[in-house]
Formats: sequence, structure tokens, C-alpha cells
Amino acid sequence: MRSNLTDEKRLLRLYGSDAVVGRLVGDGNRARLYLLNYAAARAPVEGIRIRILGIYSKQGIVEYDKPNARLMDVSTASGATEFTVPELKVFSVINLSRD
Repeated sequence: MRSNLTDEKRLLRLYGSDAVVGRLVGDGNRARLYLLNYAAARAPVEGIRIRILGIYSKQGIVEYDKPNARLMDVSTASGATEFTVPELKVFSVINLSRD
């Protein structure tokens, strides 16, 4: 299935962890990504890289115990938005907007 889809057409790609799953929802102008770390009982995931198809000029992250959390290394090129979540303990929500 992945070889037929090709990496360039995948809406969501997660790099750096086998224990994190993501759910991407949204419409043409906004998107929300839910991230869940299934290995949270063992350790947080550090430095997970995320690629979302589409250019989103505004990005933000919401985490329960980190009111000042920020995404790192944000780039918008080649028709995609990429960023790094510095640390994922259990659950995070990432809001994206084209506005």
C-alpha cells in the first residue's frame, strides 16, 4: 500500500519513534494533529519529527503540563510543513492554519 501511495503523497509522516501514533483531522484551511505516546510509562519521546502535506503558516502545540511548549525547526517547503516536537510525554495537540 505504501509503495503505491508514495511518500510524497502521504498526509502525515512521523520520524523518530515506533511508539507514537498520530491522527490528523481538518479541512482545507486548518488542521489538528493528535499525538499519543504508547510508551509513556517507560519514557517520553524526544525529538520526534513530523511532516504534514500542505503549507501551514501558523503552527502551535498544546500540552497538558507545558503551557509554554513550542515546536522547533519549523519549515514549509516542497508542499509540506515539517517540525520537531522536542518532547512528547503522553499526549499533545498540534494546531495548524494556513491563515
